[in-house]
Amino acid sequence: MSDLIPIFATPLMIEDVNHLITPEIKNYIKKLNYERVHIGTGDWSSDEDRNILQTEMFSDIKENVLKSVQKLSKDVYLIDDDIEFVIISSWVLRHGYGHECVMHNHTGSLYSGVLYLDAPERCGDIRFHEPHALGSSHAYHQVSIPFKQSRYNAFNAPHYNVPAKTGTLLTFSSGLLHSVPPNMSHEHRYSLSFNVLPKQMVNIKEITV
Repeated sequence: MSDLIPIFATPLMIEDVNHLITPEIKNYIKKLNYERVHIGTGDWSSDEDRNILQTEMFSDIKENVLKSVQKLSKDVYLIDDDIEFVIISSWVLRHGYGHECVMHNHTGSLYSGVLYLDAPERCGDIRFHEPHALGSSHAYHQVSIPFKQSRYNAFNAPHYNVPAKTGTLLTFSSGLLHSVPPNMSHEHRYSLSFNVLPKQMVNIKEITV
């Protein structure tokens, strides 16, 4: 008898918080000042709005984000320590027709996430990438495996897509690689991204808790 064990599983928390996306928030994000992003194409909120979750309008969303992080920490990673988490950065992204986000992860934080504030159909689903496919000590991980597979599963899938839908909140380890293919709708997609650290790892003077 043999056992097959999925070692080093990667958690991705998905929640529906559409009730928190008010018409006021949708109107507010369309009036923000945006600058061109440095990764891929599209725009992100300018410097004065890089801590958008610290504003009063987003207070309910901020509370839900921190609850999701606590849930991931306590219920999934089973961390016993009484850790208080803080959001060290948060910003709104705006992607128009043809805009995409290249593969990347988030450095300098423990948890990251995205909340879709306004996501029309065909606006580009987020894609999470199997990390070993980028390279490891084995050469065959650095190229596409030229074998035909009958179906994909947790062991052979090179990536995992999550549909972009207004109100969907995703929380995950900051090291998880992800990308977004081009927006094929003729409307803007608005999303909110954030990074989180334990409070004791942050210079509290630099942020507002």
